[in-house]
Parts: sequence; structure tokens; C-alpha cells
Amino acid sequence: MTLHTLSSGSQGNCLLLSDGMGSGEAAHREAAMTVRLLRQFLQAGIRPEPALQTLNAAAMLRCQSGAGFTTIDLVRLEKGAATLTLYKYGAAPSYLKRRGTVVRCQGSSLPAGLESADGQPSPQTYPVAPGTWLVQVSDGVAGDDDQWLQDLLAGWDGTSPRALAQELREAVQDDTNIDEELGDLLFAAVRVASTLDKDPEQALHSACEKFIKRFTAMEQSILASGRTLEELSREELLASWDAQKRNGR
Repeated sequence: MTLHTLSSGSQGNCLLLSDGMGSGEAAHREAAMTVRLLRQFLQAGIRPEPALQTLNAAAMLRCQSGAGFTTIDLVRLEKGAATLTLYKYGAAPSYLKRRGTVVRCQGSSLPAGLESADGQPSPQTYPVAPGTWLVQVSDGVAGDDDQWLQDLLAGWDGTSPRALAQELREAVQDDTNIDEELGDLLFAAVRVASTLDKDPEQALHSACEKFIKRFTAMEQSILASGRTLEELSREELLASWDAQKRNGR
């Protein structure tokens, strides 16, 4: 995940939040590259709509070559106007809080790279006033059932952004992200298969058959040597598996 703030004479004040597919260094690189390119577009005076559409087209090409998709969450605060505009490509909901009222801001576009070439997120504009808080979160912090988060924000009466962020971190369980991250990977795999004009269900079926065939051959080879799977160490099992791969099974 990558977050960046931007102040531009033509674009106002912007917040850019991007989250790459999955987790780890590869996801971070995708997110960082997306934020860097979008920042350059906005600093050059390009409006958010064409900038985002260009990024989506580039992400589609990268997905075809095996790269992952990326969520984009762009917020723009208009200078001289008390309005906030949100643009979301597959991003998690954002929340506007003022006193005890919380507004949930949800986009409908797919992540960049999965959205159609002519598709772009519909801008969402909200009036803001002194004392309004904007809370951006990444995927996995809150899913469809985010009432707990809205209740937390509505009841929070602090004044420190760091304190609010810490309270949110403590409220989120470490393992709540796992299902969504796995879903990201499966979704990306289906997208790549479709791009290559392959049936993802058939590809999965073929992979399962290959695994069963290779595992059966490995087991038979071990039994033929007078041993059982349970007797082998992890290193021995891996060596036997690799031997079956080299044999083309």
C-alpha cells in the first residue's frame, strides 16, 4: 500500500492511496508505481478523469503480461470550495465523519487493470465543513460488514489523527485480511486466463490432475524403496517431489 499527499495549484489538495494485488514487495511496487504516475499526471495539470483512464489502460496492458491489478483511491479537496471529490478504482470505502454522523463513500468501479478500457470511476462530491474528518482505509480493514467501523468513528471524539489510526489498528484483527488477499490472487488469475482466451475452470482442473498424478508417482516411488511418506523428512519429501518434476510427471 502506498499513500501520498499532493498540493497543486490547478488540482487543489489531493490524497492518493493505492494498494497492489496480494501482499509483499511486488504489491508494494505496483502501488508505488501507480501513485508516482498519477502524481506526475496531476502535477502536469491533467484532470483526474483522463489521468485515471490512462492509468487504467496501462494497467490493463500490464495485467496481460502477468502483472497484478491495483486499487486507486484519489481524493481531491477543491481550493476555494468547501467540497471533497472522491475517485475510486476498486478501492475500499472511505468515511466522512462530522461530529456523530458518518457517511460511507463506496465506489462501483473495478480495480485499475480490470475495469474496461473506456470505464472510469464516477466522481463522488461531498460538501465539507470545519470539523469534518475523512478516513481512507485499504482493502481488508473493513469488508461489506463495516458497521463496527462506522460505529467506532461515530463514537470517537478525539482530535489526533494518529490516535484514531492507532485505535483502528487495534480494532482490526491480524487475520481478517487473509480471505480478501487470497480473493485478490484468484481474481487476478481468472483475469489473466480470460485475457489469454483460456477457460480458468479447465486450467484449474488440469492443474489438479497433474498434482494428483505427480503425488501418486512420488508416493509409489517412496513405497518401492521400502519407506513411507511419514518416515521422510521435509527435505526428503521436497527432493522426491523435485525428482518427479524432472521426470516430467
